[in-house]
Amino acid sequence: MRASLPKLVERTRFTITVQSDMQRTLVEEFRQDILKSLRDSVDNDLLDFDILVNTAASPRHTLTDPELLEKMKEEAPALVHLINDFKLRLA
Repeated sequence: MRASLPKLVERTRFTITVQSDMQRTLVEEFRQDILKSLRDSVDNDLLDFDILVNTAASPRHTLTDPELLEKMKEEAPALVHLINDFKLRLA
């Protein structure tokens, strides 16, 4: 699940956006624990939230280790020298 900032809807109500029904179910499962923690931390028993499923926002692609290394090499060419000098490799 990727982090998404909650949006304040009313003074004591906010919306959490998730990317799938599975994530919505997971948040619902822990809803009471989340609310208890939030309500205790802000000392406000009226605090509540809604869950919005936004399937239109496609999740970013998670890179594999080799893909990440190639991207890092492109962004920091000095990394190539470090890898070569110390004979580093992915495990």
